[in-house]
Amino acid sequence: MSKRVVPPIGEEDEFRGLGDDLFGQETPKESVVPVKKGPRPKKTRRQKALRVMIKRAGIKSPPTIERILEGKTGPKIPISEIGFITNDIQSDVLMAELAQECHVRNRLNRDDILLSRILAVGSEIFKAGRMWTPFYIHQDIYDGRYECISGRHRLAFLALVYGSNLEVPVYIEHLTLKSAREAVTVANDSRPVKALERASYAILRASGGDSEADQDKIYNRLSNLKTNMTKYCVYSVIERGFPAKFTFKLSERSSRPDGGITTVSNIEVFWSEALYWQVGMERKDLDSQLGDSVKFLNLFVSTIRKIPGFNPDQHLTANVLAAVGKYYLAYPNPINDVRAVNVPKLSKVVVALGHTVKKQVVDIYNSILADLAKV
Repeated sequence: MSKRVVPPIGEEDEFRGLGDDLFGQETPKESVVPVKKGPRPKKTRRQKALRVMIKRAGIKSPPTIERILEGKTGPKIPISEIGFITNDIQSDVLMAELAQECHVRNRLNRDDILLSRILAVGSEIFKAGRMWTPFYIHQDIYDGRYECISGRHRLAFLALVYGSNLEVPVYIEHLTLKSAREAVTVANDSRPVKALERASYAILRASGGDSEADQDKIYNRLSNLKTNMTKYCVYSVIERGFPAKFTFKLSERSSRPDGGITTVSNIEVFWSEALYWQVGMERKDLDSQLGDSVKFLNLFVSTIRKIPGFNPDQHLTANVLAAVGKYYLAYPNPINDVRAVNVPKLSKVVVALGHTVKKQVVDIYNSILADLAKV
């Protein structure tokens, strides 16, 4: 009896047939594909984008739109009638196709949406199985035009995957164009810092949307990757003040318009270097290190701010804090007492580095070691 031969699957065809029904093609019914002569039909750009998001999300097929929009309420508007694309001319072919389908332009934002960001957002939505945040839409009180204040990349994701004629429930504000632009500024300024946003999203995904989940549940769901552990640290300390709180202000953005001494992203980088963690480690052991590291940072920041010549834009950057984190972890004495590290000397050495923006972490770390040996 002859055997059926399954042809090799190339990179483009790793998800052969997956999601074809979303684009008007029939999904193959047989799991074994017989050999056919000639090239296979070329996938469309949308199908390729869909496969990228499916692969990143680690799922087999896209969730239904009903599941994605579950719990969302409000008047429903076709995506094509909402202005979320800013420019007529697009450098990316797929975005140009989408711009032709969605004719209303967004006058509220100067920057345009990016395909790379759409793929990232879509992958996270697929992974979560739903969309957590509603769409915030402005309707011009003079011409009735709909434009997106918050949620442009999510609208683009839905249009690419489920169609630009899809009707989505939205929250509508009736505003003048000037007021709507002010609303966009407020929405952007009040967004969580990126590092905190990533951490919060990881926690919600791990806990099934339960933001009040206990520490054990959060830790157990995230204790598979070190990158997840830094998110656990960010969320625990900054959102919950556990196991200790910072005594200095962290900024929401790298420009630090609110006067933060450094950023959440920089602190996350410090933790990635300063904390020892391995798969199987108990939560109490990580929490003990985390609490000690917060005490150290509180002392370090309060001390370095008093050193003449201190500049937070030079001496509390991601690279500097990464180097300080490496030093902190490698310190020969147990770091269960922050006084074990000579923080005043360390602070003086860091300020003496001068301009650090263009220096690599390893160079800063070696300079700290060498200069401390001289002090």
